[in-house]
Amino acid sequence: MPHRKLGEIVDGQILLAVHPSDPVSIVAGKMKHHGVGAVLILEGNELKGIFTLKDLLNSVFEAGLNPTETVVSEVMTIEPVCLDCDAKGFEAVRLMREHNTRHIVVSEAGDHGYHIVSVKDFPKSELREFEAELELEQRIWDRL
Repeated sequence: MPHRKLGEIVDGQILLAVHPSDPVSIVAGKMKHHGVGAVLILEGNELKGIFTLKDLLNSVFEAGLNPTETVVSEVMTIEPVCLDCDAKGFEAVRLMREHNTRHIVVSEAGDHGYHIVSVKDFPKSELREFEAELELEQRIWDRL
C-alpha cells in the first residue's frame, strides 16, 4: 500500500482553532461539540500551540484548575510536533509514537496554513502496516 501524504489525509477536514485567551471550558465544549480530541491555538494565522484532551486531563483537572477561569494559553502544549503536508503518514505515526501523542500539526494545509492529523485518521490496517515497518526499522537499528 503506498504511503499517503498528510495533505491527502487532512484534505476536506474542517480545522477547529481557538484564540489563546479563550477559557478552557469554552474550548472543551467546542471540542465535544465537534467530536475532536485536539484544537489548534492560533493568534491570527500564527500557531501558538495545541490543546488536547490529554492537556485537559493533566494540566487542568489533575492540577485542580477551574476550567471557566483558566485560559487555554495557560495549559496548552507549546511547540507541538509538526510536519509538512508533503510528509507521509508513516512519519506522522512514527512521531506520535516517539512523542507519546495522538496528534500532529500539519503545516501548509487548511485555511490557516495548519491542520491536525490524529491517530484516528489512519485505518487500523494502515496502522498495523506502519507498526510492522517501525518494528522492522527498530530491529535493523538494534543490529547496527
